[in-house]
Amino acid sequence: MWFTWLYRFVHLAPEILRGEIYDTKADVFSAGVVLYLILLGKNLFSGSNLAEILHSNKDGTFDLTNSEWHKLSVEVQDLCSSMLQINPNLRISIDDALKFKFFELSASESIIVGMSEANIDTLKYKSIEMK
Repeated sequence: MWFTWLYRFVHLAPEILRGEIYDTKADVFSAGVVLYLILLGKNLFSGSNLAEILHSNKDGTFDLTNSEWHKLSVEVQDLCSSMLQINPNLRISIDDALKFKFFELSASESIIVGMSEANIDTLKYKSIEMK
């Protein structure tokens, strides 16, 4: 049950969790968290319990230097990092995010362009497993 509850919050922008005023750039951050999850197959925020995970999110503490991250295309890395800026004033707008070539490709092409081979294989395996 707590797992479901948790996922309602781990995609929120840090400014929302801190109780600050926010705008549409909070949605861009949330989309960046989901994009990271899709491309790397793991959550952006980590911790050994709910409190640690929420604390990491609220503080904007995450690591974009892991080995899987470096397997992504440079353009996708740039898009994700621009969407995941902790400071909303530095975060990319939705209009600017949509100008990335990643969004010009079909959905399947975009995912393949961004994902590492290992994650593509994992995605294929999980889709077979779900059938």
